[in-house]
Amino acid sequence: MIERLPRREREVARIVHALGEASANDVRRALQDPLSNAAVRSMLQRIEAKGLLRRRKEGKKYLYSVASPDLVTREAALRRLSRDYFGGSLTRAARLLADMITREVATDRPRSAARPAFRPRKQRPVG
Repeated sequence: MIERLPRREREVARIVHALGEASANDVRRALQDPLSNAAVRSMLQRIEAKGLLRRRKEGKKYLYSVASPDLVTREAALRRLSRDYFGGSLTRAARLLADMITREVATDRPRSAARPAFRPRKQRPVG
């Protein structure tokens, strides 16, 4: 999803992701090409409206963080995988995955029995 944002919004979203949580001033200082504080705040609000960031108020300022880090990270990874191995086609990647699932079900031997399932890291509480 982040990949579909305009260039500057994508840069802002990546900064927030890298910092974990950031105010408009934090983002402004991290930008390669400076923007006004008002422009950064406006971008943060647009990205939040798109569902990629969430905000919370701390004192007089808002702190932004990734709305769903696991989902955003997984989606970005799947897009890279489809780009690198399936010519950018999520449909072709999904077909292969569906075929793999069908073969696994047909053999009645789930891979999870052979090795432990993937478990994402627990997130630290914010605040």
